[in-house]
Amino acid sequence: MSLRVAATLLLFFSTSRAFSHPSWIAPHRQATTRSAKLLSGKSLVDPELELHEPTERDRLEECFAECSSVETTKSLPPRALSVSSEAELPFSAEVAYDAFSNLTRQPEWSPWLHSVEFIDDASTRSKWTLKVLGVSYSWISIATRGDRPFLIEWESVSGLKNFGQVTFDPIENGKACRMVMVMTFVPPRLVSSVFRNSKLLTRFMEQQLIASSLSTFRDIIFREETLKPGSSFNSTMLLFPV
Repeated sequence: MSLRVAATLLLFFSTSRAFSHPSWIAPHRQATTRSAKLLSGKSLVDPELELHEPTERDRLEECFAECSSVETTKSLPPRALSVSSEAELPFSAEVAYDAFSNLTRQPEWSPWLHSVEFIDDASTRSKWTLKVLGVSYSWISIATRGDRPFLIEWESVSGLKNFGQVTFDPIENGKACRMVMVMTFVPPRLVSSVFRNSKLLTRFMEQQLIASSLSTFRDIIFREETLKPGSSFNSTMLLFPV
């Protein structure tokens, strides 16, 4: 074989491999597909990449994702406890959020709270007072976040140390919601000494205080909703017994 023939064959095989390589074929096919779409009048935008306005569910999922990553270690002493409770409410998240964020009404469904009052004209700082074992404790609290109707967050800035959040997850096509309260607090030394066991105190807080408050809140607001003119509720619709 002559040198010229060998060079010709080498050039042929090199060119063939280059045009058959995926790095060339992929862009070529994409260009062909793009041309075809142009000729047919179809959109060139990939539907999976199209921008869309965030839906209410998107906001809810984003909100809960952020909630799950909330920092809960705020230089608290070892006796600090975290408690939680939840309840299903037979009314919408909007109704629940509006009622629960009315802070001065909190003692209505939390009998362990003696009073809640705003201490500034802007209603951003509130004073909370509770009575337990015959002793009164108080703290100043601020709302750190509010995302109607999904989330309420708070933190005390003086007095009894506590912080937490309440979430409202719409269910039943938005006609009802699931309410979840999570709270971290530093119990007074007197209370800690009486229980002597953090598990007993946690159980007491979750069952006797928080769960009871959520149940009472559900019953009070549901009763108010049934009494509104034109209400679609019926007093026999209370499907969530205490």
